[in-house]
Amino acid sequence: MRHEEIQRFYKDHYFTARRDMGGVKKLVGSVDVIVFFVNDSRSSWTVKAKEKYKASQKEAMQYILKCARAKGVSLSIRNAYVDVTVPINCTTDNYPTWSKTIISKYGSPDIPSYQLKHEAVKHCTEVPILFVFNKPFRSGAIAVDWAARMQGELAIISSQADMHTIVHELLHQFGAADLYYPAELDRLVKAMGYSSIMGSRSMTIDSLTAYLIGWTEEIDASAVQILERTKHFTREYMFAAARSEYGNT
Repeated sequence: MRHEEIQRFYKDHYFTARRDMGGVKKLVGSVDVIVFFVNDSRSSWTVKAKEKYKASQKEAMQYILKCARAKGVSLSIRNAYVDVTVPINCTTDNYPTWSKTIISKYGSPDIPSYQLKHEAVKHCTEVPILFVFNKPFRSGAIAVDWAARMQGELAIISSQADMHTIVHELLHQFGAADLYYPAELDRLVKAMGYSSIMGSRSMTIDSLTAYLIGWTEEIDASAVQILERTKHFTREYMFAAARSEYGNT
């Protein structure tokens, strides 16, 4: 199914409505990934720990580039690393406070402003932001249409993250959607045997994900089936599902 039909038949679907929105829209062109090594009141980075994470980051970006080339997508990625210190315990819950503190150190009031400034200076097309901590927690991303509308998109990553997690969280910033949530979608994807980096430990950048991140203008029959069977996934429905499953969204 081509882009025009997707937008006509599934214009209200939560996944497709987010395409080309937000601070980083398509994973194409010249992309600068800004990795902030954050030292907070309860964790700090050692040289050895940073080198270990950099190796995983490099591996993750090389994998994305390999997948992009296989699909004929023009893409280059540069990793830029920055060391910062914040005098509080940073968590996924208080990210609006500490992320703003970090970004303000670079003369910008918020992440979108920082990204626009960086794009202009470095002549790149997109600037996804990764905040990385040398402590254990569940990595995650603030993606478009959630709190990102006010704070900007970002990923919060633990030093324990592997290549799969880094790729998964980065793709969120470009519009990729989790295919394991809510539970009814997880059951559908598993029953179909649909392989996606957004739904399981698979490393496959599937047809739907490739479409959402701007790598293609069409989706295959399996991706169409997912959209058709989840066409009730409006923004309101997804927020209600989040409240039901997590109780705090």
